[in-house]
Amino acid sequence: MTARLLHLCVFLAVAFLCSPRVHSQAIEVPLTFEDQLDLSPLNNLALQNQGRLKSFGSHANSLMDVVSGPRGINGQSAAYTYLDMLFRPNAYADADCIYVKNKLVRNAISRVVVDVNPSLGGRMASFSATGLISPEILDRQEVQVLLENFATDLIRTAKQVDAIRSARFVMSQQFLLSKLKVIPPAGDDEDAAWHSVEEVMLLDDGDIDPGILAAMPLQTPIEGLDPEMQKTFAGQWRSLVNGWDRRDPVAVNAAVVALGAMAPEFNSELYPDQGRLAWENWYFDKDQMTRVWLIYLLSIIFLLLAIVYRWKWALWVGLAIFVVAFGFQTFSVGLRWWISGRWPNSNMFEAVTTASWFGVLLAFIVELGWFRKTAFRGVITLGAATTAMVALMVANFLPVYLNPNISNMMPVLHDV
Repeated sequence: MTARLLHLCVFLAVAFLCSPRVHSQAIEVPLTFEDQLDLSPLNNLALQNQGRLKSFGSHANSLMDVVSGPRGINGQSAAYTYLDMLFRPNAYADADCIYVKNKLVRNAISRVVVDVNPSLGGRMASFSATGLISPEILDRQEVQVLLENFATDLIRTAKQVDAIRSARFVMSQQFLLSKLKVIPPAGDDEDAAWHSVEEVMLLDDGDIDPGILAAMPLQTPIEGLDPEMQKTFAGQWRSLVNGWDRRDPVAVNAAVVALGAMAPEFNSELYPDQGRLAWENWYFDKDQMTRVWLIYLLSIIFLLLAIVYRWKWALWVGLAIFVVAFGFQTFSVGLRWWISGRWPNSNMFEAVTTASWFGVLLAFIVELGWFRKTAFRGVITLGAATTAMVALMVANFLPVYLNPNISNMMPVLHDV
């Protein structure tokens, strides 16, 4: 009976996962500009930020977290939003893109805006639910007065006001451009500062379109780097900007490929391993593998069946799934270790996920060494699976509190 029940559950699960969605009528939806872009060559581009080399994909993810928090903007990827804010800042002037975490601040802003302009009631209701608000609404006089008052409350609301101001600063065109330090320096000094696109973007003699390029002064070649290569790089960057402005995916994709191929050629000796950059981008694209909590949840179900009903087959199935989940979590911790170049223990995200990994490892050892042939078999494993599941759920669903971005280790943590 139990075997038939298991087979039925597996069959239903496979059928649900593999069955195609049925639509009453096939509707062909035209591809958007974003859908036709392939930004992967840029996502894997090396970039220097806060003394660390990282991929552009993870860099964009960390900066967009400051702006929109855990919420995506119109379903866009972080890399796309970064470039779109850089090239088309006016498109975000009245876009709901700044995240306000504090519900007290949200509700207060909603009230003052609706009191002055009742027609914005629906939009403020959406803001109260999602936490996303536009810069134009934040610039309204009544909101500015409210934020000034909140800034004086150091205990409850000042931190949130600082977060709003940081988001406004980070999404500015000049800031986003200045952080694109993707050109390695000449020489062999690994600690030397990298050069930003801003330093080479106007080296060539092409036409300067309005907007971001028109605001930049003419630059001189960077000493030590090939001037012709700098001119070519600047020309490709201009092609990217102009193609983006025209919403021309073909031109953008061609420029992205060219820029991704050229950047390592400036100094291949200092350029980081392309494989590591690709893995870092993959790691953040997969939400830091925090969804492994689902596998732990599945193991918990079978382990509970084994403990409650004493079903030996359920115990072995639960243990097998538990080992699979532990394998994925081990891969995640090891990958983060390799990407960052240090043991992952520099922030709360790493503390929680790594501590849960140690707990699972200890439980695995205890289960095999002492509890394997006792009446308590499966109990320790069940506790470890539950703890790991909760830790990964917190990391997955509360990124505002457990920031997943990789940062440099604080000096105090170098002390054993």
